[in-house]
Amino acid sequence: MKVLLLAVPFVLPLGDRLATEYAQNRSVRVVVSTSLDMETVESEMLVNGEPVEGRGGRERSSDETRTIEYVDEWLAVEDGELREVRRSFETLAARGVARFGDNERDIERDAPLADVTLMLAVTESGLSVEVVEGDAPDQALQGQRPELSLDALLPDGEVALNEVWNLEAEAIARALGLDLEATLFPEPEREPEDEGGRRGRGVRGARSPFRPFHELDWSGTATLHAAEEHAGQRCARIALEIRGEGELTPPERGGRRGGRAVDLATEARLATEFEVVLEGTLWFAVERGLPVELTLAGSVTSDQHTEFTRGDMTRTMIVLEEGEFTHSVQVTLQDAADEPAK
Repeated sequence: MKVLLLAVPFVLPLGDRLATEYAQNRSVRVVVSTSLDMETVESEMLVNGEPVEGRGGRERSSDETRTIEYVDEWLAVEDGELREVRRSFETLAARGVARFGDNERDIERDAPLADVTLMLAVTESGLSVEVVEGDAPDQALQGQRPELSLDALLPDGEVALNEVWNLEAEAIARALGLDLEATLFPEPEREPEDEGGRRGRGVRGARSPFRPFHELDWSGTATLHAAEEHAGQRCARIALEIRGEGELTPPERGGRRGGRAVDLATEARLATEFEVVLEGTLWFAVERGLPVELTLAGSVTSDQHTEFTRGDMTRTMIVLEEGEFTHSVQVTLQDAADEPAK
């Protein structure tokens, strides 16, 4: 039985299985772009519960864009599953700007896998990852998977038109690239404190703006819609709704003051409610058995309350930040021109 929708040029048969068809000696190019823009929209200072005029704090904003481009060569496939992949990273870049009051700071993050080629091999003992071109530290090799990250959003088994399936937190993290963030763009190490409790400022980059994303409870749904022509291919359109929310864990506090150690954890209480709401589309090329494009966009909200107590004075800072998040993935079959139509 088939469902006919006259509003679209193609019809996806019921019972089709949406799964990547891995084939030996094929290669794909994957291009990922992720951006996050945040700004302070409201800030207020209270002393013993009373607002202090003109002490709402300086405006803060930041934006950062990350670009990843690599080529996967599928060298060995067994029973439809990848066994050996050659992965060549061509572009790894993370740049942005952080603004605090009248101060502005450019941010550029290190990327240890830039211009590095890896060999991923599935063995009886697990996955082995080896550097075959370039140079990279061992910790940069962690978390790699041979399969496409977009596989995480595809359904298990057959699905019918307009069917909805739930997205697990781990699948969402993979699709957003959160599982590889620490590997591809590790945060810089902070310089040690001197005897006066001061830290050096010689760091490249800053705390990752995506760090809160790792602490959220993620959930989402995907809905299969009828096949449509997209970018010259017959594609199944999958609508996505994703949400992440949670209360962030306060950072560890402590240090030295006047040459003596102090415990700042008892002097400040933080509560930050963080929420991400995204909508988007995953396009799956039916005739090629390949997810070819993901687009996600939505809002980010951070509501932070910080309270300091000194003697009989309690000072409270309330900062509300809002922003926009976008994430796109393009997958191109390198030998697509030679592929016969099914």
